[in-house]
Amino acid sequence: MAGEPKLLEGRRARGYYHLPRGWMEHEIFEHDKNRIPAFLLLVENAKYSSTSTKNGGRVKRVEIGQQYVSYRQLENDWKDLGFTLGKVRGFMNDLKNYGLATIESDIHGTKLTLCDYPYYKSNPQRGNTDV
Repeated sequence: MAGEPKLLEGRRARGYYHLPRGWMEHEIFEHDKNRIPAFLLLVENAKYSSTSTKNGGRVKRVEIGQQYVSYRQLENDWKDLGFTLGKVRGFMNDLKNYGLATIESDIHGTKLTLCDYPYYKSNPQRGNTDV
């Protein structure tokens, strides 16, 4: 397979991430499969390099795998997935309790860090892939 992936036609790739096969079988997704696309959106929106970002009118340092989130904004972004504010809070708590994310909140926002993001953004071993 050569050339540009079909999903990127007309767009520039801004890097890649990978997840190992079987990741969707984690128990955090067991009772609500709509958490799978929500998790992918968190991975997609995580910073892939250290940078500064505006949050709550303040410039904040954001490291690899981090992002500032608002639970109400996530509720709005994920409403088509059936998320309510309570479901967003529950998912965030589960991410934290399973060790998949750390969450730090203050009056200016909530910083979410995906714990395994450095693994997600690394290049997969090409020699050991199942077809």
